[in-house]
Amino acid sequence: MEMMVALAVSAVVLGGASTLLTGVASLNGTADRQSQAQETSRRAIDQMATQLRNAAGPPGKSTIYSPAQGSTGGTTELIFYVPDPSASTTNNSHGLKWVRYCLDYTTPSNEKLWRQWTPYASTQSGPPSTSTCPNDAWTDATGLIVNKQVVASNLVNEWTSRPSCGSPCSVVVPFTQAEDAGGVVHDIQVKLLVQAASAPGGAGDRAAIPVTSSLNFRNVKSAPTPVLSCRVQNKHAICDASSSSDPDGEAIGFKWKRTPGDSTWEPGQSGYLFDSGLLTTGTYTVYVEVTDASGLYTDASQSVVIP
Repeated sequence: MEMMVALAVSAVVLGGASTLLTGVASLNGTADRQSQAQETSRRAIDQMATQLRNAAGPPGKSTIYSPAQGSTGGTTELIFYVPDPSASTTNNSHGLKWVRYCLDYTTPSNEKLWRQWTPYASTQSGPPSTSTCPNDAWTDATGLIVNKQVVASNLVNEWTSRPSCGSPCSVVVPFTQAEDAGGVVHDIQVKLLVQAASAPGGAGDRAAIPVTSSLNFRNVKSAPTPVLSCRVQNKHAICDASSSSDPDGEAIGFKWKRTPGDSTWEPGQSGYLFDSGLLTTGTYTVYVEVTDASGLYTDASQSVVIP
């Protein structure tokens, strides 16, 4: 009897120990996966940073294709141009290729960040299809090899509240652009959420560890610098923007409007000159928009008082 009791107690102890060791091993495995996911996310961001610092757009085009200049908010994909020493220069005088980073969030518990790349050609109106992430249209010059690679995984959706949300409430938007006053993108803010090893809030809570960075790039073109001077003559507002310039030395164009009075932009009398026409007594604001050959622009305005 004593032997049977001892064996029973031993079985219980061994069972508990086995369960504990299994739990510890599981936690260690989860922690390792989390640590690995954080490390791969950091490496992916470092790689993006290196490429963006050396990014260069085709003649007359911005370095960044998507998000577009002037767009607001974030996006789940980033598309830009980078030099490629092995690229054919046929219809590609600068030897560039497209690079795309996109977030595949079809599996909320294990989202993936993909990188895709393909040669650029001036005959293209845009990159290959971006309808899915990834997309098999991103091939090499022969059209045979699909250029895609998972660069980060074990990412999760961001939840609007914890722990009561209970399901993915909103998709993480990993890329957010920062622009200057002329709408020029100078850096990209990146945020990747790595699934945590544990959920401190209990059931329904899926804590995540953010991996963030600001990716600056140096080959971006700058918007023009407008210089506006207005005077009043015989109840006309006469404005001159001829001193405006472009830091990149590109040719610039001018558009004008005044308020109240104009609902759309107009070219002006001589490009850089604007004559409002005969005005009634009151205060008006004259606007000029100076645009360079790359499509980058900056607005300026000046108030005038008609006596």
